[in-house]
Amino acid sequence: MRTLVHDARLVAPMDDARTRLPGGWVLVEDDGIVAVGPPPVPWTIGAERRIDARGKVVLPGLVTSPAARPRPPTSTCSRAARSG
Repeated sequence: MRTLVHDARLVAPMDDARTRLPGGWVLVEDDGIVAVGPPPVPWTIGAERRIDARGKVVLPGLVTSPAARPRPPTSTCSRAARSG
């Protein structure tokens, strides 16, 4: 399923260039970000679902930060640390 998040107050992709896209949009397909861009949304983009993000800040890519990654249980870490 394709979802278009459009007309955001600000889209701030988590990239090294610290890009900021006032009025931007994000296209998500299934579980992945397919495209990010400045306004206006290209007329060629089709989506089954549209989310009006007016007044919202959208941070695509934030959930892929190291803090969001699953961690092994503490007991597993402790055993690994003890075994060297």
